[in-house]
Amino acid sequence: MGKYKLRTVLIVFFVFQVTITALAVSYLALKLGQDAVNTVVTNLLTEILERVEERLQSFIRDAPRVNAINRATIEMGELDLHDHHKWLTHFWHQKDQFPTVSYFTLAEPGGEWMGLQTHAQLMWHATEQSRGIHSYAISSDGQRQTKLANRVDIYDTLSRDWFRLPLEHRRQIWTPIYVWANPRVLSMTLGDPLLTPDGEVAAVVAVDMALGEIHDYLQTLEIGKTGHAFLLERDGHLIATSAAPLPFIEYDGKPQRIPATDYTNAMVARVSTNLIQQFGSFANIDARQQLRFGQGYGEEHVLVAPFSDPFGLDWLLVVVVPASDFMDDIYAGTRRAVLICLGIFVLTTAFGIVYSGQISKPMKALSERVQRIQALELNNEFDVDSRVAEVDALARALARMQVGLSSFRRFVPANLVQRILELGEEARLGGETRDVTLLFSDIQGYTTLTENLAPETVVALMNIYFEEMEAIIIAHHGIVLDLQGDSILAIFGAPDDLADHTTAATRCAIAMRRHLTLLNMRFRKAEDDNIKGLDSEFEWYHRIGVHTGRVVAGNIGGQSFMKYGVMGDVVNVAARLEELNKEHGTSVLISSEVYETLPGDLQASAVYRGQIRLRGREQLQQVYSL
Repeated sequence: MGKYKLRTVLIVFFVFQVTITALAVSYLALKLGQDAVNTVVTNLLTEILERVEERLQSFIRDAPRVNAINRATIEMGELDLHDHHKWLTHFWHQKDQFPTVSYFTLAEPGGEWMGLQTHAQLMWHATEQSRGIHSYAISSDGQRQTKLANRVDIYDTLSRDWFRLPLEHRRQIWTPIYVWANPRVLSMTLGDPLLTPDGEVAAVVAVDMALGEIHDYLQTLEIGKTGHAFLLERDGHLIATSAAPLPFIEYDGKPQRIPATDYTNAMVARVSTNLIQQFGSFANIDARQQLRFGQGYGEEHVLVAPFSDPFGLDWLLVVVVPASDFMDDIYAGTRRAVLICLGIFVLTTAFGIVYSGQISKPMKALSERVQRIQALELNNEFDVDSRVAEVDALARALARMQVGLSSFRRFVPANLVQRILELGEEARLGGETRDVTLLFSDIQGYTTLTENLAPETVVALMNIYFEEMEAIIIAHHGIVLDLQGDSILAIFGAPDDLADHTTAATRCAIAMRRHLTLLNMRFRKAEDDNIKGLDSEFEWYHRIGVHTGRVVAGNIGGQSFMKYGVMGDVVNVAARLEELNKEHGTSVLISSEVYETLPGDLQASAVYRGQIRLRGREQLQQVYSL
């Protein structure tokens, strides 16, 4: 690699440093701005979505309340089903209590019905033993007035969704959304069947909810500068939007619903199309999702969430905000930052050219003197003049070194080279107090099972056993501390923290027991070349004890040899619990300290074994088996 002059290096360094700084500042200005925008947009989307959800909940919750009141009125016999006058008065008082309801309805099994319309115009409608609908104006005090012309000459109540669906499903249910004949407004009906004890239909109570109020509410939202919120059904038809056009049109004198993908507002239509491309269908969106569509300046942030209720309502609420609503100011700020950095770049480069000359000239002179010292020419004069303190200090240090070398070469050969070794931090003895869980396992009857086997077979068996058990321990975030003969000591919760080490250790013990059954089958099949001479009924069992508590964990030993280990009574208790399995005929025993921290499923599978005095301990220990 070629060599470069100090002045060139310094100039390049100044230019590089300023260039990197300018780029970093520009990038960070843009990136931090984007991050800030993302945070603001996320908060805005969430806030708007939750506000709309709250408004929707408050809007629809009156419907089941009204039905419940009217059901109770009928069930308690307070009003006769045929008394139109009293039901008109009853509905009249309800309209002020439940202003979101646009129509109160009561129908009989034969299809005769009556109802009070409160939306747009106060009117009373009733079939009055005729298939046509008779309409009446209502006075300001709730009295039926002049009879108007029939709205519908033939009205088949039995085929209407608001009457038919509650009877078919035998429960309270919403109808599909439809458009009122007069006035033109989207609406839906919640019908509730009143059944007799023998299952016959006594009546159907229902309320209409005009959805124009939701559309009007969305119009009032401020969603960034140009953002929108819209509500749609799972089949893709719009219910309400924050855009101006209504979610239905008049075609050939009849109202028609508008699919969101065909809506006149381009943003609503585009986002709806992207949602279908993303999920395949609106029906596949089963949880709140935050998405981004488009790229760069045209990117759009979208939050979509299902909205449902217990009576069959299943809608999607979508909020969208374009990134450009917030990024314009970010881009302008970034451009200003770039221009400022360019100005600093020009000034710094000019300064670097001048300043580098002040440094490189005396350094070049010192370099020449050092080369002479390297050649053992030790009669140089270090009269370098520099205003840089470090350069001046270097000149004086070199002068002293030259004097020292002149004296030192009288004691050692001049070609002696001193080797520099890398320094590293050594391991230190010591430990720390930690709360951990210890698992102690031992193979039952190990000596008897292996006494007739060849040493090579025993070693092969133990190697496979230890390897498999260690893999299970590691999978449960434990560490094997020690292997002695056929026993294993494992720790959970050290040296790294483990939030629920008691549960991890307990599940590990259960997994070890389960896996030993598979190992026994593998051993009996003698699938490994090193395993020979096993009986067809060869079977290993191991005993496991699990206990938790405070220990001292750390490096234990001497300066020449040390290992990571633990000290404390927890080790002894875990070992004694393992031994106690033999007396109780169990395979896994845990202490009460472990049991009390376990989740419900593990506690339910544990069997209380009583208070037992462990070997070598005076205090009784509560024990559970798994």
